Amino acid sequence: MEEAKRRGWSIAQVYVDDDRSAFDTRKPRPEYQRLLKDIQLGLRDGVMIWRLDRLHRQPRELEEFIVICDKHRVALATVTGDVDLATSQGRLLARTWGAFAAHECEIKSERMSRANLERARHGIMRIPRGEYGFKLDGNIVNDTEATVIREAAARLLRGESLRGICNDLNRRGIPSARKVLWTAASMRCILGNPRLAGWSTYHGEVVGKGAWKAILTRRQSERIRSLFADPNRRIGDGSRRCYLLTGLVHCGRCGARMRSRGNGHTRTYICPWQPGQIGCGRVSINVEDLNGLFLDRLYQRLDSDALPATLQRGHLSDAKWRKAQSAMSAAEARLRSMARDYATGSLTRGEWRAARPALLEHARATKATLLQNRTEDVVAEFIGHADDLRAAWADVTPSRQRAITGALVEEVVIWPATSSRSRGEARTLIWWRGEARPGTPRGARRGIAERRAAGEFDHCSVTSCVQPYSAGGYCKLHLSRITKHGQAGTAQRLRMPPYRGALCATDSCDRTAVSAGRCASHYDQWVRDDPTRPRCGVTDCGRSAQVGEWCSRHYQRLARTETTELRPRIRATP
Repeated sequence: MEEAKRRGWSIAQVYVDDDRSAFDTRKPRPEYQRLLKDIQLGLRDGVMIWRLDRLHRQPRELEEFIVICDKHRVALATVTGDVDLATSQGRLLARTWGAFAAHECEIKSERMSRANLERARHGIMRIPRGEYGFKLDGNIVNDTEATVIREAAARLLRGESLRGICNDLNRRGIPSARKVLWTAASMRCILGNPRLAGWSTYHGEVVGKGAWKAILTRRQSERIRSLFADPNRRIGDGSRRCYLLTGLVHCGRCGARMRSRGNGHTRTYICPWQPGQIGCGRVSINVEDLNGLFLDRLYQRLDSDALPATLQRGHLSDAKWRKAQSAMSAAEARLRSMARDYATGSLTRGEWRAARPALLEHARATKATLLQNRTEDVVAEFIGHADDLRAAWADVTPSRQRAITGALVEEVVIWPATSSRSRGEARTLIWWRGEARPGTPRGARRGIAERRAAGEFDHCSVTSCVQPYSAGGYCKLHLSRITKHGQAGTAQRLRMPPYRGALCATDSCDRTAVSAGRCASHYDQWVRDDPTRPRCGVTDCGRSAQVGEWCSRHYQRLARTETTELRPRIRATP
């Protein structure tokens, strides 16, 4: 104010941006932007500041301000000294002060970053106020909230979903840190924080041991963060209905993954058929029947002597687990790096195809080892106590039911039914995780890939017919022709009777053929005289048996009357 009075300037507007750094361009300064707008509108003809570095700490903004002031003839005055932007000397001085101000801010930022990193390495961190699990100072554990965190972590490692855990906490009336309902996102942020295991972090990376008491063990924290970092972990709203064995059931005929379908009353796993995709569309099984069969085998697996031995083979110490986790992460990182190199042209297609299979196999084997090791956390309480799981299965959440299933099962294979009365036990094969892949059961049909490799084809045996076979080596069309006429005919689908216009094949008959190349009367005679067809069981009836052991005429008479004595009708002589 005093400087303005001394200069004889009248103050029209005061622009103040409290707690707004001129160095950090990520945070806008609304009052500074309003100042620029007023200058461009011609409302201001002078600007007075304390020092030039109070207005700008970025050379880019200084150059923009110089151009605007020069264009609109705006004078600039400072309390500590004058800077005339209208002269080259004044602009040079302004640019020099701006460069020194930016350098000073950069040096200060680096010094503060090094100090914060050093404090984090010594276990001293700046803790957000009101962080869940700790009291206000951030170094004392809140026992009530720590109990909730330990319960949620144990349930998550046992296979329950974050949404199911949050719904249970909300139902029990346990408030979150902000006294609102729990959500999966908030629970994920809390459980994924390394501070719960007593680690201090800097920009999300673990840099040292903290000075506070840990809530979770290091093993629990590492496995939870690894679970959250898994790219195959599905994250969504959970609106899609998922059955117990969804994603694990495969077709034994073609190897495609079977999908669940329902019509409101029954649910079925089917092998889908779509053009351009694998899937034969020939195998299906009822969901309830498969679930009942699978649960019986699951309980037997939990009480068997083979499961503890399998878990012992897959058990990893903490050091081996961390080594396997880092190896899998390194393999996946190298795959992504190779993909970028191939996209930019620095890696040829031959080099990429030569190196990719080995990395994929290494990542797959390491991930399988980690999944097998996680099985122990999911099913440890039920090993040898299958009756407890059987009694509590209806009360177990669907997410944990699927976690138990996925922890024990690698794949469920459904083979085609050999007859309409085929039972699910004979056509269901379960590949348990950690065990060798079982061989193809005896009597199961070969898949499409094996048949094509052997020179066979999955279509009708009639030449030039590409339709899938239905039975006896024929498609539905040719099978119906064989049943009705005794021969398959051509491969094309005829829109007219196959013998329209042709004469009867019997000698000295000029009537039109209707079936099997014969007219109606000669066709009936051919059927009666054919020794390969069964005869009607009624005495003195030479017709062929059409239904059971009777011809069509006597079967109709039997259906209309209750008598068991059937004789041919004798036509009276006129």
